[in-house]
Amino acid sequence: MLTAVAVVALGLTACTGGEREAAVQLAKSATSKVSSAVGHDAGEIKVAASDASKLASRYHTSAEEVTAVAGQADNYSGWSIPQASADRMAEIAKAAKKNKAVSAGVDIACAWAAGEIKNSEQFQSSLVDATVGMAYNDAYAFRQATEQLADRLTKMQAEGTTKDKAAAALFCYGYSVVQVE
Repeated sequence: MLTAVAVVALGLTACTGGEREAAVQLAKSATSKVSSAVGHDAGEIKVAASDASKLASRYHTSAEEVTAVAGQADNYSGWSIPQASADRMAEIAKAAKKNKAVSAGVDIACAWAAGEIKNSEQFQSSLVDATVGMAYNDAYAFRQATEQLADRLTKMQAEGTTKDKAAAALFCYGYSVVQVE
């Protein structure tokens, strides 16, 4: 009898395991903040289970924390502190009519914090690319805001709680998946 129950349980897992990957939805308020910053309606932002694992690895937390924090991500300092820098970046980008720069700047800061950008020359080169077409003063202010964001994310990774690290990971993910036209 126990063997039959075990086989049924395994059969159910096997049937549903590969059909559809589980996903968690980022909080509506967090999605709204991303949409506002990039000037484009993001709709819903969902994180697939496989992406949650990648985010967790990239930002030194667990997939369980990423999943647990997603519904209230913007309530954690791992989101709210970086969001202040993203808001500043958005102000500058909107004034320069270059909304795409926000996602690019956040991606650069997140890559720096994750150790994917290895040196300041590569960081600065990426920033120059993101600010092409901006007036000098706008580009300079945008670079400063991006540097501040990178510093905040790096500090969050070094000193934040696991929930704050998960929120920061979701922050980076949210900005990376929203496509600005």
